[in-house]
This record gives sequence, structure tokens and C-alpha cells, in this order.
Amino acid sequence: PGPEPTSVPNMWRSLGEAMLLKGDFEQAELHLSEAARIDPNSATAHYLLAGALAQRWKLEQALTHYNKAVAIDPKIDTSAKLHDQFAMNYAKMRRFREAVVSAEKALNLALMAQDQPLAQEITKKLEIYKRSAGPLLKR
Repeated sequence: PGPEPTSVPNMWRSLGEAMLLKGDFEQAELHLSEAARIDPNSATAHYLLAGALAQRWKLEQALTHYNKAVAIDPKIDTSAKLHDQFAMNYAKMRRFREAVVSAEKALNLALMAQDQPLAQEITKKLEIYKRSAGPLLKR
């Protein structure tokens, strides 16, 4: 008989997660997209897919899947690295106010996870985003 139907999305999700860890974001996107398509109520699939898309500089798609994941399970939002990547995407698009907001969220998550090296890295970027935003932050 083949795999159980519930194990199929898990298989795609596991493959996608492995590709994320390997740094193969194109393959991660492919596998995680399939996992999210098969099981649209999987917060994990959408959250991981958001990470793969953000790594590929596909911010709008990443935010769509991030929002779906958080709508399904608000407690899933624990990745400082995801919010750091969102901030870098925003900065690349010269959307510095949004970069500041994402970087601040990333910093808070890194501090909660007691990841000091990541917190220091994010703090440096946050200062750059704030300087780049300049008077925009005053509005």
C-alpha cells in the first residue's frame, strides 16, 4: 500500500527542513511548498516555508506564509533568524522602518533564547537600519 496519507506532508516537511539546514533554500522551498499544499493547516510547514522564501529574498511570499503559520498557531513564532531575515529583506528594499520593526522582534527573540552572538549581530544591523531610516522613524 503506500505511505499513510498523514505521513506524506510530514515527509515533504522533513525533506524541506533538511534542505533548510543544508542551506539549499531552492529545494527547501520546493519541498515545503508541497507540504503546505498537501496540509494547508500545518503551521510548521508554512513557518518553515516562510524561512526558505525569506532566504531567497521573496519577502511578500514569505510574509504570506508567515501570517498563515501564526494564524494557525501563534506560539510557533520563535525564530529570531526568520525575523532577522525579514529585516534584511526590508532593508534591501529600502523599507527601513519595517526593517527596524523586524530587527527589534528578532533581537527580542534572540535574547529570550539567550543567543548572545545572534543578539549582538542583530543589534549591529538594527543600528544601521535605524540610521538609514533616519527621520522616517520620527513619523
